Amino acid sequence: MLHGLADFTPISLRFAGMVYDRHGPLKLKAAAAHGIKRLEDRTRLRDLKGAKAA
Repeated sequence: MLHGLADFTPISLRFAGMVYDRHGPLKLKAAAAHGIKRLEDRTRLRDLKGAKAA
């Protein structure tokens, strides 16, 4: 998305050291949504830890 690809562009995810794709092709929008949610959750957790320390 950052590089100007359309939301409906099919992509496959592969992890380092794996010889096969993790999922069948996903739409870029669906794959990005998962990563964005993880980033938001991680940020929220960091904020909660900071609030408890204060």
